[in-house]
Amino acid sequence: MVICEHKWGAVFHAVRRRWVGLLVTGVCGFAAGGVAAGTLGHEGPHLNSIAYVVSKPEIVFAAGGGVFRSTDGGASWLGLKVPLGIERVMTDPHEPGRVIALHNGRSPGPGDYLESLDGGETWSYKRIAPRSRDVEGQSSPLLVMHPSRPSVWVAYGMGRPWVTLNAGESWKAGPELIPARTRVGLAATREAFYVHSSTQIWRSEDGKDWQSTGFPEGQELWAIETLSGDRVAVASSQGWWLRSAAGVWGPGPSSPKGYSVNWLATDQAGPHPGAMGRDCRPVQSPADAAYLVANCSVGSSFSVPSSTRFQSFDSGASWSRIGGEGLPEGWYPSVIAPHPLDSGTLLMAWASGRIFRSHDHGATWVAADAGVRIPRSVEYMDHGSIAAIPVLEYPRETRLNQAVIADDLAAVRQLAAAGADLNERGPAGLSAVEWALMLGAHVDRPRRGDTMYWVLRGLGAAVPSQAHVSAKPVWRAVEHGKFGSVLEELLRSGWRLTAKLGGEQETLLGDHAHHRCRGVWEGAIPKPCASTLAGRPLDAWVDLHLSRVPPGESAQLVLDLAALGQMPLAQRVASVDAGRYRAGSDVVRLLQELPIQASSLRRQILVAYRGRYGDVGTGGALYRGLKEEYRTGDWVPDVLRHDRSTIDPESAEILVHALLGSLNRPDWVQAMWAGKAGPRLTRDGRQAVLVSVVLSCDEALVAAAAKAGLPLASARFDAGESPMRAALGKCTEWDPAWLDPHLYQLHRAGLRLRAYELWDLSPDEAAALRRFPGRADYRILGACAAAKSDERIAPADEPGAAWAPLGLSLPDGPRRSDASLRCLPVGAGAGVGLQLAPPQPSGHVLVQDVVTGYPADLSGIRSGDMIVAVDGISTRGMPWRQIPLRLQGKAGSRVAVTVVREDGRRATHRLFRQTLPDKPPMAISEK
Repeated sequence: MVICEHKWGAVFHAVRRRWVGLLVTGVCGFAAGGVAAGTLGHEGPHLNSIAYVVSKPEIVFAAGGGVFRSTDGGASWLGLKVPLGIERVMTDPHEPGRVIALHNGRSPGPGDYLESLDGGETWSYKRIAPRSRDVEGQSSPLLVMHPSRPSVWVAYGMGRPWVTLNAGESWKAGPELIPARTRVGLAATREAFYVHSSTQIWRSEDGKDWQSTGFPEGQELWAIETLSGDRVAVASSQGWWLRSAAGVWGPGPSSPKGYSVNWLATDQAGPHPGAMGRDCRPVQSPADAAYLVANCSVGSSFSVPSSTRFQSFDSGASWSRIGGEGLPEGWYPSVIAPHPLDSGTLLMAWASGRIFRSHDHGATWVAADAGVRIPRSVEYMDHGSIAAIPVLEYPRETRLNQAVIADDLAAVRQLAAAGADLNERGPAGLSAVEWALMLGAHVDRPRRGDTMYWVLRGLGAAVPSQAHVSAKPVWRAVEHGKFGSVLEELLRSGWRLTAKLGGEQETLLGDHAHHRCRGVWEGAIPKPCASTLAGRPLDAWVDLHLSRVPPGESAQLVLDLAALGQMPLAQRVASVDAGRYRAGSDVVRLLQELPIQASSLRRQILVAYRGRYGDVGTGGALYRGLKEEYRTGDWVPDVLRHDRSTIDPESAEILVHALLGSLNRPDWVQAMWAGKAGPRLTRDGRQAVLVSVVLSCDEALVAAAAKAGLPLASARFDAGESPMRAALGKCTEWDPAWLDPHLYQLHRAGLRLRAYELWDLSPDEAAALRRFPGRADYRILGACAAAKSDERIAPADEPGAAWAPLGLSLPDGPRRSDASLRCLPVGAGAGVGLQLAPPQPSGHVLVQDVVTGYPADLSGIRSGDMIVAVDGISTRGMPWRQIPLRLQGKAGSRVAVTVVREDGRRATHRLFRQTLPDKPPMAISEK
């Protein structure tokens, strides 16, 4: 049995809640209105659902922000370990141990709802529909169980009903009854299931076949409630309707008289003027079909509504108020649940978080919220740095943690004497001592302090761990509360100022710098921050830290102190470990991460390593701090004078770029390249430097490299292309204002395109060549001829089409009328008439086809031959795209092609490149 309500949306912050609108289904009723800050604080979870175990009514479940269980009929409660988002709960009328919990919104777990088969002790996710890429889970699925047919359930989600005949082991989809994005409700009588949309209602006896109930058209439906027999009540915009067991629709329960003429007017429009309005919700007692209770709310969704409770002993013909001694004022009940066997017993959950129980039809009430009522003291909190919100976590916490949250020292001692686990972590992931520190620092009415922490430590609770995920909020609580004695104990028990907090990136001091000390290094001189920590001088904590760590482990401490602007203290710590950092990477980190203004501190750190810089930065890692443009390298010349270690290619590239760039020391590059001074460069390191300069697209860097005597023309590239070709490919998309000076400097440094590479240029690359002053040098690569006015312009996809936008002419390629321009280079498109197969996994180059009448055909080269050399140069390892380019050239020129037949015979064919005037050039084409 379940009674609940389903809110459209909710906003909960600390101890105040405002909620807007309620959607009713068979398991979730409707009551318009909302809650804002009132005279009462939020004293417990906002319960939306109450469900009795029918065969054992002393067991009751409630849901709202979690699931809670009572084993004494609702007098006291225990929070169960389920996600916080649970808003609805129901029990199986045929299986006492089965409990179902549903989320309000999309399930965060791997299923659509949670199921427990042991009365809430353990839970597992269950799925209604298979998941897909588009649907990762049901959003607020509805579910009801058949009261008289065991294991038969109906759910609604994804726009259709679903039925199971085996208690959720498998589900079958029903028809699509309701359009998407519409209000939906679901209910079950002892004879049938009902589902409603915003305008229509359907009925099914087995959950598979659904028929319309013939509800009158033109009305907006809001809610559905089941009554005895096969009767249902439906709330519409015109009030409540009632469907009889015979299937006839008529007026619903009458409206309570003397309530609110604004909201429940007896002369309301519609066919049933006397029917109850939709702002009341009737619930029938399972123990007495004639007994109804109704909760009626009045008020807008942005104010605290007034609320009146009614009861009827004659099936709604007449009503009387439920008042009674013991109920609070100012808030309204969110759910009323009749007892399944005793109509006089009622449970009422209030929006303030309180729960009340009556045994005399509401004449008198007693509080029934032990275990869920939240201590009022936690309302007076500074929530800025606390990891969990006690008003959410308290009802689900362990008994010990509840006593700590309530600041109940006597209960803590009593639980410890009874054998409670003092180190157990509750659902919020916090232990008792961690709760004590956070609440001690942040509850300020009255200020708790660290008393509870020391009581727990005296009882045997362990010190919090710096490696646990709760370490950061614990540390912030210690600092916020100025718990100096606690911090001293933490440091003496293994905490470190420089250790990471709970797996996060920040250290204890680093978190302090990031959290409280902004703008320390905005100027040339730092603005010191945080001269005290947890109420004591910072240098005292630094001394304690250094006394408890081995020598050589202060690099992180130096960085953290520098971040705080405490430079004298950072220099003192650096002097302690001068020259004896345990890892060279620590020195590298200091050079990289110290603020740019801390040049004197860098020199202090480096001076202790003179003569052994190779030990500090293995492979030249010492220089990687130069990679960041905003870092200064004023310490570099001093290091270079003493560093003769061999550095890796990455470090060589970074160092040379810095020396040629921001440091403006090409003399050091020249000395390093000659091997006379500075760190030694490997062959790969030299190549890495040359390649990076060529591809830098930076004219100043190229000019500086040329000044330092770097042989840029010796740069090698994996594709086998020339350095100039690589630079064109990398930098062509740059603005000409940057590209052209770069190409000019490369040209001055002696870089040239190879003849066959001209044929492979894109239009943009060819245009770049034509712009810069060195273009005239390329005219010697072949004879030139004036363009003729009647020559055609080749399509862009033909060989050599890159030259068309330039007004250049190739005899076997693009043509353009412009007699004032010269051509580059004549005959470059001639070939031998081969078509190559696509690149093979083996790396071999195979002939795919031979063009009839071309030199390759006449010399006897056949399809399937493997090309192993061109002009004596082996094709093994040669980039595939280069082979067609090497076979092309000036018409009449000769090329030697060495092939190996499938039978292993090897032959070299000396061919003359040819262009046939009566057909398009077929020299070499890629397929």
